[in-house]
Amino acid sequence: MASDQNKQTAAEHTWLGEGFAGLLRGKVAVVTGAARGIGRAIVVDFAKNGAEVVAVDIAERVSRITEFEPATKADLEETGKLLEGIGAKWSAKVADIRKIDELKALEQEVEREFGGVDIVVANAGIQAFKSLLEMEDADWNDIIDNNLNGTANTVRAFAPALVRRGGGG
Repeated sequence: MASDQNKQTAAEHTWLGEGFAGLLRGKVAVVTGAARGIGRAIVVDFAKNGAEVVAVDIAERVSRITEFEPATKADLEETGKLLEGIGAKWSAKVADIRKIDELKALEQEVEREFGGVDIVVANAGIQAFKSLLEMEDADWNDIIDNNLNGTANTVRAFAPALVRRGGGG
């Protein structure tokens, strides 16, 4: 469970969109790595600017190389509370970006639930605090699988939906 000292309001996570109010109204955005940090800030900003959002995160440890605590389902729930506070239509989804079949199934689910996808932010990733020379092969493979393959999988799974809505070509 997220501790009270880590709770933040939507106002603390967002650029207020001066001059762009409603810019994203009617748009559906999918953001990976949305349980906390940059991903959370993105979905909150998008919602504050009118978008319906799908917050995606694996919400568990994906590699032994990471030296910080992973995002949790409680973090994803906290993101949801921020979105509810804005009054946005949103959905939280747990998915592994390393598994393209999961992402393709998620894309179909988002199409059914939201009617399409207009924006995709492939934000999820991991960071290692080791130099390339210190990394073991397994560490390197974890980083590539998450940060490169996971990003490519996200784009490959959702790009057809973007094209169907007139974007992403």
